[in-house]
Amino acid sequence: MERCGFCRGNTISAESGILQLSVHGRALPYRLTRSMTLADSRTLRLDYEVVNTGDAPFAGMWAAHPQFRVSPHTQIWLPDPVKQVMNVTDIPEVGNTRLCYDWPQATTQRGEVRHLDYVALPTEHRCRKFYVLPDHPVSWSGLRETPTGPWLHLEWDVENVPYLGSG
Repeated sequence: MERCGFCRGNTISAESGILQLSVHGRALPYRLTRSMTLADSRTLRLDYEVVNTGDAPFAGMWAAHPQFRVSPHTQIWLPDPVKQVMNVTDIPEVGNTRLCYDWPQATTQRGEVRHLDYVALPTEHRCRKFYVLPDHPVSWSGLRETPTGPWLHLEWDVENVPYLGSG
């Protein structure tokens, strides 16, 4: 295990085909460790562990915010049971927060049809954020370039991570 050169108190280790990165909290006493393993030639597994290193309990929330390169053909892929999503960001092109929209194709407050399952390019400077409704927890999501092109599948334990937000 070695100290990370750019972050005080953080460590990097690589043993038995597992790369681990750890960081210690500055405002709260905790250690977050991410372990990365090549499960097979097509699967990268990421595991996270948070340990309270202090004496008193504290509440916390973790959210993954992976960022991926996209194109006009990149589609957000959700399980079939997802029929609606909730908008959680005020954006004129979609509508106000807390409104639910049909997934994957929705009619905005202005009456325009939008394909919520396709993302905008970063150069368009548009962002949006939708949550899958809590009464339909999902255990996976993904991105695919076209129905037959490259794809990425993410999955998690819905008992530990019951909510999904999508942009």
